[in-house]
Amino acid sequence: MRASAPGAESILNDVYGSAKKKIATIRNSRVVAGDADRYDFVREADRHAVVDRATSAVIASVQRRPGGAALDVTVDTYLPTGIRFTATLTGTNVAGLQMTGCVFEGLGVGVQIN
Repeated sequence: MRASAPGAESILNDVYGSAKKKIATIRNSRVVAGDADRYDFVREADRHAVVDRATSAVIASVQRRPGGAALDVTVDTYLPTGIRFTATLTGTNVAGLQMTGCVFEGLGVGVQIN
């Protein structure tokens, strides 16, 4: 997550599948590229998402909250190393990390995973 200015928060993310293959690219909170044979891409004014066609599972979703710059982001994807990464509005599978009701302010990058 990145903010170039207050109210200009955005998501920059590459989405990977279990085979360590990139399945989608999200830039400025919008799905800009991806594997259209296996995934549907929701491109709405306030929501962008990657959805697995076979299972209807939402792989990644970025939704702007009404009336504000806040973003709700959920992912159920893999890191390039093949490790599954899940983060929703209620929790994450990263051991020892629990974020609830967090607001990131004054940061160039709110969350960065390398």
